[in-house]
Amino acid sequence: MAGLAHAQHTPKQWVFGAGISNNFLDFSGGTLNVSSCSPAPNFAFASAGIGSADSSLRFYTNGLAIYNRQHQKIIDGDVFTGNPNYVKYYVDAITFLPHPGDTSKTYIIQQAIDSTYTTCPIIPLASALLQLRYSIIDNNANNGQGAIISKHNVLLNADFNMGLLAVKHGNGRDWWIIVHRFNMNLFQRFLLTPNGITGPTAQYYGTARCTPYWSWRYSPLTQKVVGFIG
Repeated sequence: MAGLAHAQHTPKQWVFGAGISNNFLDFSGGTLNVSSCSPAPNFAFASAGIGSADSSLRFYTNGLAIYNRQHQKIIDGDVFTGNPNYVKYYVDAITFLPHPGDTSKTYIIQQAIDSTYTTCPIIPLASALLQLRYSIIDNNANNGQGAIISKHNVLLNADFNMGLLAVKHGNGRDWWIIVHRFNMNLFQRFLLTPNGITGPTAQYYGTARCTPYWSWRYSPLTQKVVGFIG
């Protein structure tokens, strides 16, 4: 598995691989069953999946396109298009979130990085993320196979560390979406509610670091966020 993997409504089936012969991991029978699947997208940079209410795989992505449980690209499912300059970008962080007010919709939250762009005086090759954006899937479209109905909605253009975090709101319905600004001690937060995404709001904490790689995890038990810096 490469890149960052996230799952909301965690599915019992997962797809991983480098694009030559991907593995389909199925835990639904109580034990692990591994098989190959085709087509085989390359998961070199990102991986995310979301399940249905019964925990069966609904959608998954390698950061470039969205696939359904039949391993078919959904309608308008290329999420890494829309700007010719994006051929220079790599997707590093992407996650699915259920729409808080509509069970027939799913959000895709995505970061993009330009590997030719640097703002770090300490690490010359350190790239900075330039865009945080979202798309929306209609889960029921195309006879339940899914279709993207809103794409490339930009939340913020700025320099980010690679890595985003989604945390369930204390109300049990909404979602916090958190990113960290590059070479700053600034966290920027967005809130996903039934009315859409609002923000960002700012929180300053810690020390500014000129480090591109961050991996985030949230502990519901301690209600703390921990980040690995690389």
